[in-house]
Amino acid sequence: MISMIWHEIKHIINENKMIFILSVLAFTCACVAINVTLTNYSVTRTEQTAAEESYADKGIYKLVLDGGTEVYQRIFSENYIDNIKTAFEQLKSDPLFEYRYNAENLIDFFSISDSSYGENDFPPYKNEFLYGYETGESAVYDYYLTLKAFYVDNLFKDEPNVSLSVGEWFTDEDFYVNNSNNIILPAILGSGYAGLYEIGDKIYNAHLGTKDEVTLTVTGFLKEDSYFYDNNNDKKILNRYIIVPAVETTYHEHDDFTKAAYDGFKMTNTRIVFPKDDEEIVVARVYEILNQNKLYEFGLFNETGGWTERLAHNKNATITSLIISAFVVTLLFAIFCVQTYYKLLKNKKKYSILIMSGMTKAQLFLIIIIETLAVFLMSTVCFYILYKITYSNPHIDMGLSHYTFFVIPAIQVILLCFMGIFGCYKTNEINLSSTLREHE
Repeated sequence: MISMIWHEIKHIINENKMIFILSVLAFTCACVAINVTLTNYSVTRTEQTAAEESYADKGIYKLVLDGGTEVYQRIFSENYIDNIKTAFEQLKSDPLFEYRYNAENLIDFFSISDSSYGENDFPPYKNEFLYGYETGESAVYDYYLTLKAFYVDNLFKDEPNVSLSVGEWFTDEDFYVNNSNNIILPAILGSGYAGLYEIGDKIYNAHLGTKDEVTLTVTGFLKEDSYFYDNNNDKKILNRYIIVPAVETTYHEHDDFTKAAYDGFKMTNTRIVFPKDDEEIVVARVYEILNQNKLYEFGLFNETGGWTERLAHNKNATITSLIISAFVVTLLFAIFCVQTYYKLLKNKKKYSILIMSGMTKAQLFLIIIIETLAVFLMSTVCFYILYKITYSNPHIDMGLSHYTFFVIPAIQVILLCFMGIFGCYKTNEINLSSTLREHE
């Protein structure tokens, strides 16, 4: 049987080379079309879920700073600290909307006062958390370690998909620092830290974007796979994050910690959340606060409207690619069926001899589909080579949905089964004696 299959493959390559190559190219294009459709569907579904979980029936605007580095450095210089501080406090306390400023950042661990502080003195979770970190989000050097963190606002505890397995949330007092000496802040750890720390443990020599050393006190642990959507509407699973309060200062000294407390993440990439019916009032109020504090470079971006347009575009793209894929698959289905019938008519004598020689239904089924099976295998190889070539090019990247690994093989199996069963059924209708006499 193996020698027969090998003979059949050589016959295909030698006698029907052009048809075989065209069939491979056609099904490769079908694989690309199916993959694009599934990728569009997957992206649309993910973004629709994100939109529903992130803002649901709320309106959301993002506060953005127009201008380049020069504008940013000027606005967040010492000359504007009081303006930024006043504007932030007004935005945060305004009853018309919620002002959200959860920001992802890194916490550095090193000691300015102790030059001998090094790798052996790092927090004991170093080795566990280096493994599995995404590229660029953690680093160990000879004298300091960085780990992922979120600086969160006082509304973070109300996030629907974030909850504690043990411990307590931050209190209102935890969000204020009275002076920059001996700063001690609470910290809630992701579920990945369970077993490495206990409630009440201290984590020393932490730096939250300043040269001032901060001591963190563990006050709780998050449930496994807790997540929320950050100010860029990206889903963040918090298992490997340290959660600390985005602190404010109660004093007005223009020191390093005060500047850091009111740095850009509290005034840029923030979210202003409000009932949709209040949109005009909210926009007018935000601009009033900004203008009062001479922060004219700040503007508002309608995130809800942008996401609505994006979702509509993605849905249209998915429907269009689905129609194209359905047409291509239907056309291929017809082509392969016609090809199978033509092959059956062309090889009636061979099949008749094989049947009279005692070939089983399973063996006949395999012989009938062997050409199409070779086409599918070669098309799959070509598709993945094409994917690898385009993977690193953002302009022509096809993407690759996890659905692709199931849908394309499923289509291949359905086609093969139909064609094999159809071929076997038609061979039963062959009059063996008449066929052999016709070819004498």
